[in-house]
Amino acid sequence: MSVQRPPVSEPAASEIGEAENLRIENARLQAALAEAERRSSLLQAELQRRVRNALAIVESVVRRTARTSETLEYYSTHLEGRIAAISRGQKLAVLMGAERGIDLEFLLAEELLAHGAHEGHLVDLSGPQVELRGAAVVSLGLAFHELAINSVKFGALSSALGRIAITWGIEPADSGGESEGFLRLDWIETGSRVLPDVPRREGFGTELIKRMLAYELAAETSLNFAPEGLHCTIRLPLAGNLELTPLDRVRDEHY
Repeated sequence: MSVQRPPVSEPAASEIGEAENLRIENARLQAALAEAERRSSLLQAELQRRVRNALAIVESVVRRTARTSETLEYYSTHLEGRIAAISRGQKLAVLMGAERGIDLEFLLAEELLAHGAHEGHLVDLSGPQVELRGAAVVSLGLAFHELAINSVKFGALSSALGRIAITWGIEPADSGGESEGFLRLDWIETGSRVLPDVPRREGFGTELIKRMLAYELAAETSLNFAPEGLHCTIRLPLAGNLELTPLDRVRDEHY
């Protein structure tokens, strides 16, 4: 007597579709996990790079502040302010994340606000939206700190009639040059109370603007202590540390 086995039924179309959906979802999750691991590695590498750069800058600032300080009190006060400026730049970089730059106008405003420049509409800021990255954030942040400190002591921020106009814009590349163009920033003070014949020695701030920016960012700078107030120009090439955003609009805000 033969026993007949029941026929094996083919998988239903719905079951095949469900299995295919599970396979696709599993592949998607694996790709997302791989991308998350890749981004995590990049973020860790970027964090390590920023920490190394920050420590190198702090070491340089400590050494140069000591060299240009005449008293222990001067050294302590100015070193504290410079470390605070570095900290503000690092804080902004962390808030923006590794893949985003720091808005130039925001960096300027934060540094000026740290010195009370928001009171009485003392400052005018105007220029296109530019993102700063890497060494440009800390180096320019330190430069703006030194300019603000000088203004508080001798310049526009030391006078009730003082005012600071900060403008920046993009200049085309030099003919035959390798640069994509240049960012030019002008810091112009008026209403300063400083006298033209006040003796000036080249301190940390001047050294930073004239030499450190040139070394770190290939910048060209000038400082003109005119009777009506300081005029500082910083011109640096558009490169990996700078990015002009697609929204090339000029804003004019008052602080």
